[in-house]
Amino acid sequence: MASGSDKEAVTLKLLKQKMRDFAQERGWAQFHSPRNLLLALVGEVGEWSEIFRWKGEVAKGLGDRKEEEKVHLGLSLT
Repeated sequence: MASGSDKEAVTLKLLKQKMRDFAQERGWAQFHSPRNLLLALVGEVGEWSEIFRWKGEVAKGLGDRKEEEKVHLGLSLT
């Protein structure tokens, strides 16, 4: 949370509003149907799955993964 009178405290309510404003400014509401959101989520899960496919169990913190795999995972989160 931010301190001081010139900064706004970050809250879940504020983040939700900023996300709504961001999508509204771009006219994205037309694409945010349950079907489209589900398919977008499935696509993202598919990208993550390819990183872990055939690799065995995942150690906590991804410590045993190659650096390029960590970068790939990080890029898919943005």
